[in-house]
Amino acid sequence: MFSANMLRGWAPLALTVALFLAFAACATAGGPLQQVARTGNSAEPTQTPLATPQPTPTPVTADPQVEEAVPLTPAVAAVSSVTTPAPTVVPASPTPTPGPTQTVPTPTALPEPTPTPVPPAPPVPALQPIPAPTPVPVPSASAPAVTDPEASVSDIGGGALLRISPRSPTAGREISFTAEGLTPWQPLDVTFIDPEGLANNWITADDVRVVQSNGDPITTITLFADGDGTAEWVRYGTQDVEGVWSVRVSLGDRIKAIDYNIGQLPLTTLETFTLGTPLSGYRGSESDVFYSQLVPSALAVDLQPELNAASSLMEQRLGVSTEQVPELYLLGNRDLLDLVSQATGVDLGFEDGYYRNFGIKPGIYMRTDLLITEVKRIMVHEYVHLVFDGVAQGRSLPAWLSEGLAKYYEFDVGLVGQRPNATKLRQLRSADEARAAAKNGGLFPLPSLENQLVWNGRTDADEIGLQYSEAYMAVRYLTETFGAQSPVNIARSIGSGASLQSAVLSATGIDYATLQLLFENWLRDWNDLGRTDSQEYLASLDDMLATMDNVFDQRAVGLLSPFDRAQAINARTGFVDQAESVLELHRTVSIPDSQQSLHDEAGEFFNVVLEWLKLELDHMETRLDARRLEANALIPEVDARDTILRRKVDNAKFVLNLL
Repeated sequence: MFSANMLRGWAPLALTVALFLAFAACATAGGPLQQVARTGNSAEPTQTPLATPQPTPTPVTADPQVEEAVPLTPAVAAVSSVTTPAPTVVPASPTPTPGPTQTVPTPTALPEPTPTPVPPAPPVPALQPIPAPTPVPVPSASAPAVTDPEASVSDIGGGALLRISPRSPTAGREISFTAEGLTPWQPLDVTFIDPEGLANNWITADDVRVVQSNGDPITTITLFADGDGTAEWVRYGTQDVEGVWSVRVSLGDRIKAIDYNIGQLPLTTLETFTLGTPLSGYRGSESDVFYSQLVPSALAVDLQPELNAASSLMEQRLGVSTEQVPELYLLGNRDLLDLVSQATGVDLGFEDGYYRNFGIKPGIYMRTDLLITEVKRIMVHEYVHLVFDGVAQGRSLPAWLSEGLAKYYEFDVGLVGQRPNATKLRQLRSADEARAAAKNGGLFPLPSLENQLVWNGRTDADEIGLQYSEAYMAVRYLTETFGAQSPVNIARSIGSGASLQSAVLSATGIDYATLQLLFENWLRDWNDLGRTDSQEYLASLDDMLATMDNVFDQRAVGLLSPFDRAQAINARTGFVDQAESVLELHRTVSIPDSQQSLHDEAGEFFNVVLEWLKLELDHMETRLDARRLEANALIPEVDARDTILRRKVDNAKFVLNLL
């Protein structure tokens, strides 16, 4: 059954009563998955490209309409903003013309990606960087025009607007933000402030809390406008409470905080009653839902499609289902779940959820003060238990089969959902944990994972996590080797009164002992085929980026060296040649479908770098000042694209558990 462990992701722990009238539960052994931000946890950053000579900028008069900067809270101030590289003087000829005293330029560090795993990724594993939500290009006019009537619009100064959609955000649902009218490729720092005035943790699209290398939460991330001056991001606020929130946007020395009010979704109440705690009812499209205080009412609606997806998937693939969709009981935290468990006669232990198919108020009971991916997984996990309790006609299944089936299909349902990577990263961590144990001889013998009481009695966090991971992979082995119906047939045979040994032999054609041996051999050699292809591609992309890093490093050294014009031209010709070699490799590398979008972005970045380097070479060869100005104008785009791309590469590796 289901649970979470902060150090490994989510590791199941269960406490169940193996009765003929089945009752099952799921437990948690820790906190949410977290991802360590790239900042402070990576190798020395690549140096920011330095510019060719540029005239001293004309002083800009402050805009009288721009508000005075709002002081940042300590949590926000701790995160430094990204610095745009200042153009550095490079002589156009061997003998410099008289002018202001030239200072020796100091290479500026490339803005470190401050997140959008673990990615400590969530998942806290010493996993790594986290990409921040990357701005999505949206066409905009020179004066931003807001076309979404459902969005609220606020002035954030300097001619820029911030659009928040929906206009009236709902507790438990995502909120979209769009800043328009920015300078193309401009960096902006974004912080969310909760109703108590505290900076809130950033959560990624993969439902991972972003943290620093020491485990402290990241509350401010740096985003970039696109070429049209538009930046977009999403607040994945499943746990954001109702009240007045604010989003604080920092654009250099201009800081603006825009308030927005989160409210509850109004629902028509089915009924209200007390079951350990007051519960309100809602008649959903798939199931009746009863929820306590602290539960966003929208969750009663939003869980319905996931329950339907689980029911449809199992019926289509396996031909199994429940006679009726179970009622859902949603509790706002662990204490409320404990109160309800006492009222329903359940010894809760460490569970995050359980199901009942008999007695008072049968259904699925679960806490909801978790990120949405985990809430959905608990629900699907318990639903699968309920289905297979019916397949087994109430007879006890071996714990490894029961728990393995529940984990297998909670992952399967999530992988076809709206955010498959949020499930993929958790699935691969579970699979890799079992594979590592198989390689070092640390697997449990399957017979030791049969008894539910023994299963429930384990208290060591590592053993708890491993037994769930091993059970998941045992069911995956059965499914991939003998067909999707094989574990179902084992459960069905046991339900008809057969022993486990007989059921295994009937479903697979091999005896139980041989199954154990073949499973261990398979698991030692197992790898996800899609991950293998992506790993090879990402390694090639790392090589391309390393070549670009070398170009940037050589260029920075060249700017500090007393090269004459001929030497400078020769050096820049070499830079162009290296950039062209990267683009050639980019054109010929094999690309997995899952990495096509990343590959396209890499190509855009490499092309911009090549254009920039060619302009610098052309300036050196022709001494045309227009070429120097064009080259310098590309620096913000080179800087932004480099940061965004590296974040996305890191995130791809995090999802695939390659960090």
